[in-house]
Amino acid sequence: MKQSEKSASMLKPIDDLVGFAFPQENKKDFPTKELEQRISFARGQGVSGAPIFMHSIRKEKMLCWLKPIRSLLEHKFISLEESGTVDLFDWCRTLISSVTVGVLLGERVLEDHALMETFLEIYYDGDPEFAFKGPLKAAGSMLEVGLFGERRVFQRQRDLTDPYIQEEIQNVLAGKPEPNDGSVLSSMVRYWYNRLDKDEAALRSATRRIGNDLFMFTFAAFTNSYAAAAWVMYHILHNTNKTGDNIQPELDKVHQSMEQDNPEFECPGLEKIILEIARLYSPGAFLREIMKPWTMPSTKEVVPKGSIVMLSVGCIYRDSQFFENPLEFDPSRFEPGRDEEKKNAGIFAGFGTGTHPCAGRKFAIWEIAIFASEALRYFDFEILTPPPDHINTVKDIIINAEDHPRLDPSQFGFLWRPIDP
Repeated sequence: MKQSEKSASMLKPIDDLVGFAFPQENKKDFPTKELEQRISFARGQGVSGAPIFMHSIRKEKMLCWLKPIRSLLEHKFISLEESGTVDLFDWCRTLISSVTVGVLLGERVLEDHALMETFLEIYYDGDPEFAFKGPLKAAGSMLEVGLFGERRVFQRQRDLTDPYIQEEIQNVLAGKPEPNDGSVLSSMVRYWYNRLDKDEAALRSATRRIGNDLFMFTFAAFTNSYAAAAWVMYHILHNTNKTGDNIQPELDKVHQSMEQDNPEFECPGLEKIILEIARLYSPGAFLREIMKPWTMPSTKEVVPKGSIVMLSVGCIYRDSQFFENPLEFDPSRFEPGRDEEKKNAGIFAGFGTGTHPCAGRKFAIWEIAIFASEALRYFDFEILTPPPDHINTVKDIIINAEDHPRLDPSQFGFLWRPIDP
């Protein structure tokens, strides 16, 4: 199904289906209806978070984060030396989520590793994937929502971030300029201060919204970037279709740039690898609410306005009608000439489509580039494989091997975390 954003809405059906699993607003935070309309997310019908995120991770800020990101990764690399053996996906999850929390909350969290672990624990617990990991966990999460209006972990998260928000509000009111390497939180507070006409009372009314947006930013990075980083490393180490050979010169340039006082680099090859990872390993389905009557091309049946349709990503992204040799891991499909991303605009989401595609696209590429470049220089990797008689039923549920005989067994899995990376 190829549709423009004006024809089909993605946000509302997702919010209706799983919105209760995320942080909720409190109407008591808004003393007036006018202020509520200016601040409230309003279940997808109010103030969008996309422009806030785009403001908070603009290019000049990201460039100032590159050196701290590298320092944090080096600290994590040293801790690995003690064990020597890691689960690639768990390791990447820890590293990438640490980077995310660091740029989210600022230098103090980057330097205080115990505080960093506290933040990570809370953000992991808040991930809806783990809230519904099994029947008992799901029942407990839904009971919390029924009793308290939201899962209690989100109040814990706000309790932890609120002192940082209040401190930044004081900095803004005192007229302190935002530092070039200021955190996402710092930018968010200043965004709302200007949006609310520099009204202190109105700004303090936005405290909960800022705390909730901090979680949503982190959630997006946790659930996408860490898995993409792990798959990048996986295919580089396996040299799938010469992925490792092709990307190494680009990663060398990343390392050379990081040795400079003001690093900056581009990673077109890595971006294509990440797009191919998103294509081949994306899970689940797209949900769309039909905004106006739509005629299905295949059957000419008219889908009424207001209908909710579900589209299988796994089927669409592995359909030879849209992608040449769809079961092969082949980043060159996004090279000029083939350019299957543009040819399938509206079908392939990649880093998102529509009015507000992924605001963190550049940030995700840069942090994965630094991670891969430095990790490959710091360590000699050896891939350990599971025993031949090991059976992974989880993978077969997601992608059945019998249905895809040409798919290499190492690629069974999806964008989140396979059991045996």
